[in-house]
Amino acid sequence: MPIYEEKVISPFALHFTQEHIKTLFQDGRVVEDTIPEIQVEQADGEHFDLILKAPFPNIEILRWHPLHADDSKEAQWFTLDNRRLYCLQRMAAEHWPKRVGALVDILYADPGRIRKKYDSTTEGRSVTISASVKVEAIRRWDWCVQVDENAEAVLVAKALEAVRADCAKPSVAELCNVPPPAFEAVFKDQTASLVSILAASLARPTATETEGAEAAEGAAETETTTESTVASEGESGLESTPRDIPSGPKVEAQAMVWRPKSAALRSDPSDPSDPSDPSDPSDPLEEEVIAQVQAQLAQPGRRGFVWIEQWHQKYQKRLGNLRAFLESKPDVFTVKPGKGRAYRVEAVAVSASIDKSSGKWRRSGRWNRYERMSG
Repeated sequence: MPIYEEKVISPFALHFTQEHIKTLFQDGRVVEDTIPEIQVEQADGEHFDLILKAPFPNIEILRWHPLHADDSKEAQWFTLDNRRLYCLQRMAAEHWPKRVGALVDILYADPGRIRKKYDSTTEGRSVTISASVKVEAIRRWDWCVQVDENAEAVLVAKALEAVRADCAKPSVAELCNVPPPAFEAVFKDQTASLVSILAASLARPTATETEGAEAAEGAAETETTTESTVASEGESGLESTPRDIPSGPKVEAQAMVWRPKSAALRSDPSDPSDPSDPSDPSDPLEEEVIAQVQAQLAQPGRRGFVWIEQWHQKYQKRLGNLRAFLESKPDVFTVKPGKGRAYRVEAVAVSASIDKSSGKWRRSGRWNRYERMSG
């Protein structure tokens, strides 16, 4: 399998392996239309003035010597990507006499394709262009003929020297490496100064930090003054507001326990003579809830689970929490806690008879239903 390495070389230092190229790429794109798509970027100026960025993959090159060539001649840089090389040379010729480089992949070993495909009659210096080998060629491309002859002589000499230098480089190691992106080069040159500027900026406090420190010091002084004032007022017998009291026993708030309205009105819940009985379902809303709970407990398979529809909308404001309401009726229901907030309810089986004239109810029957006593 071929091994590749990316390098930069002048397109004019590369040779074609075939005598003829077609006007279309294998994917159907027009070769001439691809040339304007090649982008040009500024180089460092040491070896190249411009670097070509092609829309197609890098061409593969190989240091090779044609078998039928004169043995006295040195090996040259050849490529099998003849149409792509033509595009690169065309773009480089437009910028002549600037030294233009192109990114290439070095092919270290020849898989045998070059020997099979090589048919150039000019040792790869030029190539003909046509839609097919069966039709007459449209033109012949030779960059030495196509470059601007009226360019400045000094620049032309410099450009030709760069091309000859790349042609004479016998090994991959002598070719130019791919330059880093422009922003990386600038960043590398300015790293030291940038780091020093950032360090100085971080070490120097900002105006906001200075104002914050001054405000904190002022707040500390104010707090100290306030504490001393409170202490002096305490010594002189003046009353202090609760927020100024420095220390003292904390008064825990009493837990709020829900009580039914009837129980809240009783003066002494333990007094049996008190006419207000907490278990007395004189409130029609309480009667409705108790009846619903008892009806649900009477259903087979209920297993003590109760649910009152629209409790929050209809009963919550008047009776409070459902569980608390059921627990406030120990003579009617028994609430058994479960896991977490779950619980179950059982009806208390108690029989009692109350005179109808008293306006009260009796609890009777297996399901502990409330019924009016008949006279």
